[in-house]
Amino acid sequence: MIKRVMPFVIAFLLMGLIVFPAQAGWIWCQGDPVVSLDGTEVQIVVSIPQDKQDLVTGPIEVDIATPNSVNRELISTDSGFNDFGETVSFSNLKVPKIGDRFLTKISASIPVSTNGSTIPVQMTITPSNGRTMTVHGTANGTNAVVLVQGSE
Repeated sequence: MIKRVMPFVIAFLLMGLIVFPAQAGWIWCQGDPVVSLDGTEVQIVVSIPQDKQDLVTGPIEVDIATPNSVNRELISTDSGFNDFGETVSFSNLKVPKIGDRFLTKISASIPVSTNGSTIPVQMTITPSNGRTMTVHGTANGTNAVVLVQGSE
């Protein structure tokens, strides 16, 4: 019985390997500002599907909200999508630091020209001394809350 069924199982698995990645796969374009929060470098990679890049009409807008007492510094930006660049702003959260740890809210948006369609966004946040976190949203707004440990 197993000998008769096995060719069908193998054929089914091979069909999945061949067909599914072509249907579900996106090639992503990225912009990645880097900031320092209390001495910890945090890279923020904002990505959209490559076939949607021509719809971008302005800079990637990233807001980083931390408690007011956190030392915040922009380390680098890149050319963004279509050479519009990136704008990074800092704002205050009304929560206290807990020792050298603090909550950080990161919001990203991308101005786009669409006919009402939604453009998916993937945002990956990597603190130099912590774990990487990836969240999904849209060009209208993608948000994440991360616990960052300062190194100052």
